Amino acid sequence: MEDLGLSTTYTESTRVCLIVPPSPFLTRERVFMNLGILRVAAVLEQVGHVVDFLDLSGIQNYL
Repeated sequence: MEDLGLSTTYTESTRVCLIVPPSPFLTRERVFMNLGILRVAAVLEQVGHVVDFLDLSGIQNYL
């Protein structure tokens, strides 16, 4: 992996939830999650955080 210049001196991991919001522009459900959000998750995990996902794409009335 490339060195991103991020410090790895955390003593505790932080739980992070990355949310993919619903979009009226996506009429069909996607089969795979967006690579951009997966990249963000990879960097967060690389520095020791615990990452979860909430994918709301294709979901109506999510509130």
